[in-house]
Amino acid sequence: MASATDPSGRTPTGIQTPLKPRPGLATEDKAHPSGGMKSVGTLFGLGQDLKAHYCTASVVRSPGRNLILTAGHCRFHKNVAFVPNYSSSAVQPYGIWPVKTWFIYGQYRQNDKTAVSDLDFAFAGLQPLKGKNVQDVVGG
Repeated sequence: MASATDPSGRTPTGIQTPLKPRPGLATEDKAHPSGGMKSVGTLFGLGQDLKAHYCTASVVRSPGRNLILTAGHCRFHKNVAFVPNYSSSAVQPYGIWPVKTWFIYGQYRQNDKTAVSDLDFAFAGLQPLKGKNVQDVVGG
């Protein structure tokens, strides 16, 4: 997971640049991690280039209680799994949920610069983990 990259080729910008205090703001205040929302996490998988990639995904309330929403360009080639509230530590308290099936808008064309490229969304159905569906564990 540590070697995964964004499939769009973008690199994080705000993380590498330290924030500059604005005049008039208290500089002794420090940011604290929020702990994140457990229904939001990271989708990992191998692209067609067989390199590891990642994207953000969120659990969506659904009758099957196993649906996530992500970007359409994140429909990876194989070995795809969702990690709710992903942490860079070795422990993933909400589990690692394999993708079972993809639902993508049929007219979407990745990066083709036409109107349909704005339809960059996809849903994925997840396999149960230890007899439970993801929405039952993390909400939606």
